[in-house]
Amino acid sequence: MTGSELGEFLRTRRARVDVAQVGLPATARRRVPGLRREEVATLAGLSADYYARLEQGRQLTASPEVLDALARVFRLDEAERSHLRRLSTRRSEPPDVLARGVGPGMRILLDELGRVPAILLGRYTEVLAANRIARLVFADFPVMPARDRVVVRWLLCDEKARPLHDDWEGIVEEMIGMLRLAVGRDPEDLRARRLVAELSAASPLFRRVWADHRVEATPRSVKRMFHPVAGELTFYVEHLAVQGAGGQNLFTFVPRPGTGTAEAVEGLLTREPAPAS
Repeated sequence: MTGSELGEFLRTRRARVDVAQVGLPATARRRVPGLRREEVATLAGLSADYYARLEQGRQLTASPEVLDALARVFRLDEAERSHLRRLSTRRSEPPDVLARGVGPGMRILLDELGRVPAILLGRYTEVLAANRIARLVFADFPVMPARDRVVVRWLLCDEKARPLHDDWEGIVEEMIGMLRLAVGRDPEDLRARRLVAELSAASPLFRRVWADHRVEATPRSVKRMFHPVAGELTFYVEHLAVQGAGGQNLFTFVPRPGTGTAEAVEGLLTREPAPAS
């Protein structure tokens, strides 16, 4: 990450605009895809110099009106609009909020979900807690070294993760997008910088998606898996942001009726009895 995350995000979104969709002639010779800076400025009602300063990192903030105009020109979705606003305000979460752990009520909730796999993630996609069935379906995250509990790293680097997922690459892209949206609150976050540098060195897929500045607010609603013991599993995915918890997100995976998933999950629990307390 650099000191001009806002500028980089604007450049990637400018490059993907179809000029015909914004009413400009597509016949003009273009050395790069998308809109030119001057065209963005005209469509957004800005001066060319002001927009250039935003892209070049010489102007690090913008008014809500300017951000709304740029979002309209780039046809941003809600997650991208939210990311754009956060990059412009550049406000960091208070350290005490970021350091907040897993509350006792959340731990009870995870256990009470029983046959519904549930995983609590932090802002870096690190697994903070997982109930017993989630550990049987996905991986036994709590026994892993702390650095390996980061879901993006697990998906990319653990050889057992890829065959579990029907659309592994798509899921990786979604999780990278969620990571980008979360750390966009503080582009100078040192922990995020280290994680991004490590994963960029390890994975061409990560480098590509990160360079595209993809952001994702919600995951897919249905997840299909191939478990080595339980076989094919299909879940409805529910995602809840934990309010006031510094970027924590709860994911639950509800067995889809009529797919045999509930019975397969029950079989996993039967094969692996709960550890003695």
